[in-house]
Amino acid sequence: MTETPLPGRRGRWPKWLKILIAVGVVFGIGVGVTAILVNSYVHKKFDATHRDIAVDPCPAGESCNILVLGSDRRSVVDPAERNERQFRGGGSQRADTILLIHVPPAGKSAVILSFPRDLMVHIPGKSGFSKINAAYSGIPSKHITGRQLMIDTVKAYTGLPINHYIEVNFASFQSIVDAVGGVKLCPKRTYDDRESGLIITHAGCQDFNGKMALAWVRMRKQDPKGDFGRIDRQQQFMRILMQKVKGIGFLTDIPRLTKLADVASKGVITDAKLELSEVRGIANKLAGFKQSNVDFRVVPSYPKYIPPTSWVIARPAEAKALFTALKNDTKLPDYGKTAASIPTPSDVTMRILNGTRINGLASKFRDQLRGLGFKVLSTANAPRRDYTKTVVLYSPGDDAKALLVIQEFPGAELRQSGSPLSADVEVILGTDQGPSPSPSP
Repeated sequence: MTETPLPGRRGRWPKWLKILIAVGVVFGIGVGVTAILVNSYVHKKFDATHRDIAVDPCPAGESCNILVLGSDRRSVVDPAERNERQFRGGGSQRADTILLIHVPPAGKSAVILSFPRDLMVHIPGKSGFSKINAAYSGIPSKHITGRQLMIDTVKAYTGLPINHYIEVNFASFQSIVDAVGGVKLCPKRTYDDRESGLIITHAGCQDFNGKMALAWVRMRKQDPKGDFGRIDRQQQFMRILMQKVKGIGFLTDIPRLTKLADVASKGVITDAKLELSEVRGIANKLAGFKQSNVDFRVVPSYPKYIPPTSWVIARPAEAKALFTALKNDTKLPDYGKTAASIPTPSDVTMRILNGTRINGLASKFRDQLRGLGFKVLSTANAPRRDYTKTVVLYSPGDDAKALLVIQEFPGAELRQSGSPLSADVEVILGTDQGPSPSPSP
């Protein structure tokens, strides 16, 4: 039996549905065209970063090593900005920041290894010892560029292949931070470092734009740990930046992605073998790692003044053990740990507060966490007893420790404390950590 059409419809789709479908088709085409145009635009901008640099192949399914340099080339800075404090300092061209990103096969921890810029090394083609950042000047008489010489120096020193090269100059770093919307940092003290331009009038958490972030990662004169203190700040900044990028879904944010492409094309340099698809794959892999699985290290070493020069001297046995573990993708030894390194439970001090009306909850977790090796200093009731969700608070600079703790409290909220804590981490237990309710009869 044939269905009788509803009055006024004559068996056809209503007008509003036709309009909706038409709009959907137009919207779908628009999204598709936009995606194609954006993809083409980003590829074009990325291709502009390529240079003829010799690197080792990175076989599929194996680890990849990416040498990243922060360059102090002032020639790329807008002439109107060259006198600003964050761009001052230094004479000849040097590598201001040197680090190696070790990206392993799926399922393992990534490692970011920093090289002190005053590290004493042999530079291929030069006699005697030099500071590692001097390799960036190259050997003009032999037509060897600084980029190539830096790659050759790191390869010779570590015994590791270098599969890709990325260089970011001062101006690009500043613009990249602005492109992601800045970051929130929590300095523990004030600073008035006129050389780097780091002027901070009050301690505590605050937003840093690109200009302030550049001053933060470059400053070392007011840091009692000198270049090692600066490496700590650089690594902590990178960890926070990774959290920010992951949180905003940067790789799918078209306006930010196109802005970053513009920035990259003007100041970032890469080897010609580095494809955009590979960059996306590496970025997605790093974004997929838990922050506690990205381990920051520094070449095991110590500062030493050998008149008339200040050097950083490696600890040979420790450095070799670290490089060998990276080469073989085996468990890293404890050498070269920094403030941003993956901590162990014994590195973490904590307090546990009961934010619920469930008796004995804090004591229960105290015993569990001590059994895992955490240093639980004390337990107490929280000022409020109505927490439904557990909160993990941490002191500025202790984010890596907090990320280790929060793995014991799935679903808990991670917060940086706005005021000093009496321990590295403070856990406020919510009812989500209480006993499960008994099933109804």
